[in-house]
Amino acid sequence: RQAAGEGIMSTPYRLIAAAPNMLSTLREVESYLDDRADVDAGIPNDAMRLLVEVREVISKATGSKP
Repeated sequence: RQAAGEGIMSTPYRLIAAAPNMLSTLREVESYLDDRADVDAGIPNDAMRLLVEVREVISKATGSKP
């Protein structure tokens, strides 16, 4: 059973509270992937594809350009 105030309506508040930690973690993931990203014969590896996605999410979260 959920306590009062817990449930669907509290989900956005939990996301907002976790946002700084999520952004910090994404920046660490960005650094990790940046060291491993590569393109072989014009084909990006998995790390490169993920790096592009992570940078897009960071950009959306911070309002900056990727």
